[in-house]
Amino acid sequence: MYNAIAQPAAPATLAPDGAAEVRVLFICHSRVLGGSELYLEQMARRMAAEARVRVICRPDPVLDEWADRLAAAGAEIVRVPLPDRAGFARLRREVRWASVVHLTLANRAPFTRFYMNGRSMTDGLGVAMQEIYLLENLLRVYQPRHVLIICNSLGWSTLAMSLLLPESRIVAMDTGLDETSRYGLGLTNRMAACAGLQNLRAVQGVSPQDVAAVVDSELDGRVDFAFIDGLHTNEQVVLDFQAIALKAAKDAVYLFHDVHLLILYDGIRRIEQLGGARRNLCGRRRRA
Repeated sequence: MYNAIAQPAAPATLAPDGAAEVRVLFICHSRVLGGSELYLEQMARRMAAEARVRVICRPDPVLDEWADRLAAAGAEIVRVPLPDRAGFARLRREVRWASVVHLTLANRAPFTRFYMNGRSMTDGLGVAMQEIYLLENLLRVYQPRHVLIICNSLGWSTLAMSLLLPESRIVAMDTGLDETSRYGLGLTNRMAACAGLQNLRAVQGVSPQDVAAVVDSELDGRVDFAFIDGLHTNEQVVLDFQAIALKAAKDAVYLFHDVHLLILYDGIRRIEQLGGARRNLCGRRRRA
């Protein structure tokens, strides 16, 4: 099992009955007490009866009574001043301790934005920090060699993917049809060069019509993993999938961004039909 810092979690110890001890870490960034904190409290109270539970929260007095209730239920409380450097150092240590990490208030985690001369150059927001935690865990155990990203924007998602897969070839496409897109392509390649990420390239291209040429020239004609975060319409995600599938390995993985946020369910259902099979959450193959 892997935790959210992309390092193996410490080996599980044995509980008195011989079963592996489960260590659950809840992280709360909030300065106030609201619905998310009460939801966390209910989960932590229930899990404390069966697992070792720690809750990280800020030292703000408004959270004192809430933290006391959790402690009375059996949870260990760690008061950490976030977001200062010492607080994050402690947070890293606690995450490595845990076998399961739950980040609450994830919807408030900031996206990365780029500014130049006081003006925002950010169009697409890319992946949020909690999504990087997910990718860290996924790509720790699944390491595709040829990765295609549809929509580079300012390169945040592209750079994150390159850092997570240092032995893989990462190529991101963007249209280059506006100032932000063109600037983002250049910025991504400059940052990759500065960081020594020789496995990454951002190139100009439009999906679906340029996908085949980009894959042939940059990925040796093969896609093992596709991150699709381009034009968010049901029609376009189908077109993206169809173009990539012509160059994809039989066991390729497709990750679609913002499906729930932008209601792309019809497009995903159509892709399932085109794929001829579906997989449930347990990974068992079912005919469409």
